[in-house]
Amino acid sequence: MGSFSFFGLNSAEFLSYVVLPTILAFGLFLLGLFISKRRRKKDEAKRAKEREADQKEIQELKEAINKVGESHKEALLYLDGLPEVRERKKVILLREAFNAMEKYHRGEAIEKFSACLELVADDKKRCALLLLIGWNQHLKGLQKDAKQTYLEAMNIALKYNIEDALRQAFNGIGLLYAALSEFENSEAYLESALEIEKRRGHKFGEAAVLGNMGILYQLMQNPKKALKFLTRAAEINTEINEQKGKAHNLTEMGFVYRRLGKHDKAMQLHLQALQLADDFGDIELRSSNLGGIGNIYFAKEEPEKALEFLDEAYKIAKQIGSLQSQAILSGNIAAAHLMLNNTGTAGKYLDISIEIAEREGYLETQANYWTNRGSLYLVLKDNKNALQCFRKAQELSEKVGDVAKAEICGQNVAALERKVKRDKTNR
Repeated sequence: MGSFSFFGLNSAEFLSYVVLPTILAFGLFLLGLFISKRRRKKDEAKRAKEREADQKEIQELKEAINKVGESHKEALLYLDGLPEVRERKKVILLREAFNAMEKYHRGEAIEKFSACLELVADDKKRCALLLLIGWNQHLKGLQKDAKQTYLEAMNIALKYNIEDALRQAFNGIGLLYAALSEFENSEAYLESALEIEKRRGHKFGEAAVLGNMGILYQLMQNPKKALKFLTRAAEINTEINEQKGKAHNLTEMGFVYRRLGKHDKAMQLHLQALQLADDFGDIELRSSNLGGIGNIYFAKEEPEKALEFLDEAYKIAKQIGSLQSQAILSGNIAAAHLMLNNTGTAGKYLDISIEIAEREGYLETQANYWTNRGSLYLVLKDNKNALQCFRKAQELSEKVGDVAKAEICGQNVAALERKVKRDKTNR
């Protein structure tokens, strides 16, 4: 067979320079297609897994929101837009924050919600996040921080007229002002919240606000009015079969009856509420009622029995990170130890109580501290320091409207002034 010529190339050169490179290029092209197809399949499989993981995260977020919405129903939580969040980083932060709330990890919840807040530009979602941060700050006992957070959320809600957010903001701010002994402000905000609930026909919301107004009037030393609001709240919760709301009402009624000296009635209410708290698995409510029972035994001058309940209540308060409860309970534990003449232990718990109470602005707890500290100095026969403590207790008691305690402190001040003057004369 003879050779041929193509574009000046003989057959061998044509094969070497044209045919073989073409075949190689085509083979590489096919190989590239094959590799690209495999890569696409892998990428699609990876994206499918990511979509599946995202859907799982979103579903877990929705479940976490539903759990918190139910367990914190009394807060009238505004959650608009949060269940619809889809960005993965935000979804994970929100899920972790809501799960932390459910586990009573208030600090972690505040941290996660705050991190999410930095990623959100939409005002309505920011409002929802601020209200959640404020509620957790309130539960942790960070009332000053909570007040600022709630006011920021309220301003957004007012700007856009978001009534669902305003109902939580007014209710929450009302509770905060009550805790900080700013009673007029508290009453104004709670009345605004109650007006919204009544106008909208929300029975549960109405009961929640009425219960908080009962707490306010209890702090204002108005037991008759406190019982009126708490009883009405309990009646509504019974009508709509809201047993958890009713348990909170019974707890507060127990506190009021104990202050009125009706110990058997108070005990009955606390035991009933305690059973409901255990049925729900609500350890925070359990702590409140254990503390209430401990206070009844203290009032009956049974300090050993009181400490059995107060110590357990305090342990739970520390577990869930409730600063306000820790401040109150440590003061009550100190008083019980004073009754037993355990001055060293009493002093230790008094130090815990005042450190939290002064930092967070709990005036009533501060008044109790100075009363107990004065009693401690009396046991130690230090009349001069006892006098200073009772003066401080009288001043704070008058400030929070506790007339009875202010009067008792005033009597102690008068008696101690005479003793101190007599001591100076006898030197």
